[in-house]
Amino acid sequence: YNEAGKGQSTSSSNSSSGILWAGSEKTSGNDPVNNLKEVNIYGKINTELDEVDLVNRIIYEDKSAVKLYMDKPDVPQTEAQWAAKQIYRKGSNRIKALQQIEFTLSVNGELLDVNSLKSIKNFVFRIDADTQELKAVVQQELNNLKADFPDYNFSATYGGKQ
Repeated sequence: YNEAGKGQSTSSSNSSSGILWAGSEKTSGNDPVNNLKEVNIYGKINTELDEVDLVNRIIYEDKSAVKLYMDKPDVPQTEAQWAAKQIYRKGSNRIKALQQIEFTLSVNGELLDVNSLKSIKNFVFRIDADTQELKAVVQQELNNLKADFPDYNFSATYGGKQ
């Protein structure tokens, strides 16, 4: 990763999506981008959020779909099967974990304020593959998530982090 202030800038704008991406692992409260990586949720439902952008109020989930397109994958599956598990089931689990009455959050062993994350309602799934078939089934699962969690916004980007 890129430490803040060294090498490339800590953020860049993705003009096609309007999303601000962070390049640093974790930044201090004085930095313009305050993203947290690998946020652990501990409660009746335990899970981990890949990245949380506290400034723009977005939760990012990174998903790898490259094994879908291997010649001999370990576990053959269709795009629809992959999207149902990786987008709907895991996305639903993350939201249910955030909606628990009692839970704690930590990043690198530091406890965080639960309310700061409970109020974030934007989820972006960053998927490392980019095919029309995958986009169609992912969109269906995003629609399913929106139907089940109408207070949240869901979107996806394709081809990896940008």
